[in-house]
Amino acid sequence: MAIRPLRNSGKLRAVLFQFSAWVGPDKRSLDHIDDCIERLDGYQLASEFRRNTWFDDAHRQQTLEFERARNLVHVVVDAPPKQAKAVPAIWEVTNPSLAIFRLHGRNVETWDDKDAQAASDRFNYDYSDSELEALTPRIIELAGQ
Repeated sequence: MAIRPLRNSGKLRAVLFQFSAWVGPDKRSLDHIDDCIERLDGYQLASEFRRNTWFDDAHRQQTLEFERARNLVHVVVDAPPKQAKAVPAIWEVTNPSLAIFRLHGRNVETWDDKDAQAASDRFNYDYSDSELEALTPRIIELAGQ
């Protein structure tokens, strides 16, 4: 396996699975995630969901319980807060050994731009100092969990 040297050298903490927007909270997807866990037995896995229905009122607790039961690290995603298709930031820890927070930018105007040449054109990863300062208390809280 190509990532084994990273793990053996102590430089791999977790393998991040970013599940695309077409992967929803259904049996087929849950089975797929279980298959990923089985294939990477012995590796710490982190799950980042890109479809907001994973965290709607009907699925939020179920999703977090699924991650906890499988020792998956939940990835907290920062995205434009009012973007309908963006996954909301769910400030929860599902594995006490690790928390991951990803900054995807807050560029509402280009978030869904299918003609963008690069992800950086769509997501604008350059956060202002005030945006980062506003996130700091939540990140500290997450670290404490």
